[in-house]
Amino acid sequence: MASDARSLVLFDPSGTAHSFNAIEGLVRAAAARRIPLTVLSPKRPEAIASGPGGATRTDLRWERCEVAGVLTDRASRHAHRRALVDAIHETATPGTVFCDMGLGRTLASRGPGIGASPATVFVTHQTNAIDPRIDTFKRRRYIARNVRVLSSLGRQGAQFIVHTPGTRDRMSDFVPGAQLHLHGWPVVSADDPCLGPDWKPQPDGTVLLFAGSARIEKGLLTLLDAVRTGPSFDRLIVPGRIPGNVRARLGDLDPRVELWDRWLDPDEYRELFGAASLVVLPYRDRYEAHGTYSSVLGEALAAGRPVLVSEPLRPLLPDGYGGAVSVEPDSVTSLVQGLDQALDDLPGLERAAMADGRAYIARHHTYEQYLTGILEAPPAT
Repeated sequence: MASDARSLVLFDPSGTAHSFNAIEGLVRAAAARRIPLTVLSPKRPEAIASGPGGATRTDLRWERCEVAGVLTDRASRHAHRRALVDAIHETATPGTVFCDMGLGRTLASRGPGIGASPATVFVTHQTNAIDPRIDTFKRRRYIARNVRVLSSLGRQGAQFIVHTPGTRDRMSDFVPGAQLHLHGWPVVSADDPCLGPDWKPQPDGTVLLFAGSARIEKGLLTLLDAVRTGPSFDRLIVPGRIPGNVRARLGDLDPRVELWDRWLDPDEYRELFGAASLVVLPYRDRYEAHGTYSSVLGEALAAGRPVLVSEPLRPLLPDGYGGAVSVEPDSVTSLVQGLDQALDDLPGLERAAMADGRAYIARHHTYEQYLTGILEAPPAT
């Protein structure tokens, strides 16, 4: 297969990029298309190590690039900014697209002077860094500085990939609309078995899954209050890490609740979705305000799993979707009613999820589609 005309550089110096699975998936998608790819990251994606049959790939390379994940002091901010400036400069060759996978960290680096161009693409996952609905003086100064950086990047012709209409609308206040590109955040490969006709989830009993990290805005505390009232299920699994501010407020747990509080490897994480009867995502109001796409929601749809979501996530579902029940955020009463409704209609929800949810992901949220979106964001020259 001939290589595409453009080569690609992916910049993720904290090794997170919202989900490092995205880097892995994009690497494999680029390899399949013989697209020359460089990854600047502290982690080396597995697909870079070798190609088919164990042969070393010559069109994929990894260069270690590592800065702090949280930019809380001047030194860490400078390190991130310098790493980005150097990376853009060193890879600025004709036909190369440079993609910063984390615009939020670039804004946090207070990055004036970044030499962007129409071949520079910034991926943004949320809008809280430029949200004016913050009423503290310090935050207003922070946001004003971010807006100046964002506007400067826009004037230089940089392109931006966003994942929700709300983020696009907010960004359009500072960046020309033609430079904003809306793409579904990728959660699975187009050839992943979960999208195929032979995928068969196998829950053992009635298993509720609260997947992903348990940050305060994701509504775990409301869910734990709701299950204490006695909805009929066998297990509630909360596998991800639990931040200290959540753990301090847990209280007495229903005996059916399992708090794993650890990182999972990809295979174990995938198996959890296959074993879930219902994925429960009672996110709080503030989640929608930040304009963030929920990777966990996409992963649940990819696995054909029924979902219970709060209204902030409802806009992320396909129009007229029949595989979900929605509830009011921060309401124990509404959540109990939603759980009862979903558990009473699991077969119907699963039929819709297996058919329509997986088809929607295959159309809008694959690594292959996202790779194309990155490569096609810069205007043709």
